[in-house]
Amino acid sequence: MNVKEFIEFLNRWLGKFHPEEGLLYGDEKQIIKGITVCWMVTKNVIEFSVKKGNNLIISHEDLFFPPDYAFSAKRKGVVSRERTSLLKKHKISVIRIHYLADRYCVLDDFAIALSLGNPVIKRGFYRVYEIKEISLQKFASDVKKYLNLEKVRITGSPKWKVKRIGSLWGGLGLSINAVFIDEILRYNVDTVIAGEVDEYTMRAMKDMDVGIVEVGHEISEETGLKHLARDLREKIKTIPVSYCPNGIPYTAF
Repeated sequence: MNVKEFIEFLNRWLGKFHPEEGLLYGDEKQIIKGITVCWMVTKNVIEFSVKKGNNLIISHEDLFFPPDYAFSAKRKGVVSRERTSLLKKHKISVIRIHYLADRYCVLDDFAIALSLGNPVIKRGFYRVYEIKEISLQKFASDVKKYLNLEKVRITGSPKWKVKRIGSLWGGLGLSINAVFIDEILRYNVDTVIAGEVDEYTMRAMKDMDVGIVEVGHEISEETGLKHLARDLREKIKTIPVSYCPNGIPYTAF
């Protein structure tokens, strides 16, 4: 199977690509030897793929930095040139699956990983969950346990009560996605569980007395991406499929 045929398979399985998705780098005629699924294409992911003999990477996030929403000449960035030079050297193609992966499993798998149960509100990409009332500190401790994390960031008093939780998985907690943040507040949540937030969001939530537990962008999406890799492995049995975690990119002191 070549890259073009694989893209056609993906579109039959998951649906038509959205504008940010599809072949970001490489050759449609390239015969696929192995596939790496990851959250973002980095040097470590490329090195992992080379060792595995995989010449196709499926990435949830943009290959390029600055990303397309921030900079129109994205392919000219210093980081972009570094990554694409490695891809060229090792003859690796890259396909991005973003919206389709979110819709397929990433959004709901985050709540499953946290044992939040069935949502009381499920509208489009909006999810709200209700649990037996606990403190924000206890909820954060539970999140760390479920996701096997040493640390999370919280906004708000550790004593605040948590009962009605909105999901801002991935990057929906960033102020660039303020439309999502504003909408989730309309569902009268007292807490949000988030992948990644910035200080705009932190201060907005504090003004609304809404707590935040932030786990990390990749962490909130990793369960779903592993799910995607497993299902892909089952559907395409003749091509090896591996999942490569990006890992937490910082150290907390």
